[in-house]
Amino acid sequence: MQSCATENGAVFELGPRSIRPAGNAGRATLKIVHDLGLEKSILSVSSSHPAARSRFIYSREKLHQLPSGVISIIKRQSLFSKSLLPTIIREPFVRGKQDHEDESIYNFFKRRMNEEVAEYLSDPLCRGIFAGDSRLLSLSSCFPAVYQYENQHGSIIKGAFLTKEVPDPSVMSPLAKRAKEERWSTWSLQGGLQTLSDKLHEELLQRGVNVKMTSPCTAVNFNSDGRLTVAWPNEELTIDHVMSGIPAEKLANILPEDC
Repeated sequence: MQSCATENGAVFELGPRSIRPAGNAGRATLKIVHDLGLEKSILSVSSSHPAARSRFIYSREKLHQLPSGVISIIKRQSLFSKSLLPTIIREPFVRGKQDHEDESIYNFFKRRMNEEVAEYLSDPLCRGIFAGDSRLLSLSSCFPAVYQYENQHGSIIKGAFLTKEVPDPSVMSPLAKRAKEERWSTWSLQGGLQTLSDKLHEELLQRGVNVKMTSPCTAVNFNSDGRLTVAWPNEELTIDHVMSGIPAEKLANILPEDC
């Protein structure tokens, strides 16, 4: 998260610009916001707001509005060569992969829907969420729920209707309840989403957590007593547990060769 404010008060997000409140993950994030006392900084967008209902894709040198309701799905949209309705009706009858092997997001939607959906819906979605190419991103890693819809129910649409997430009581908060009652689509914070990471950093420091910034980890070694030694330039620390948030390829470079 990185927010940049201009002299006239405009805020530009160099990372994610909004967060969805849906699901246990969304509720957990709202609980963090609540616990950090940032409720008054919330900027919410309801699902009925034009900003939530009117979404556009820039393609072929013009803006195309995406479908946002049943009528718009029935009609042919400028982004597509034909109505999406036949594609949606056909999707539950498309055979799933028998081996359940992972595949790229692009190939998944091309196989289950059509090439236009993969090109003009799934790819822009991935660029907006992950800043990545849908042809290179793993479906099971990025959209595990969609991956399971096909594996367990044979269809995205069937899976979406038949799968119901069980709310986790541990991540409930007054803010999550408010988001549900007000039907939030997305939310952000005054001053930008970096406000959240800055406040979290401040809270960790107050709790005595040692936060190392711009300190690249050079090695992680496993000791005979079951503990681990983590190395930085000119420093080592022996600890009980390590939680990694870096790409697997980068992690492999700092782990022992026989790991």
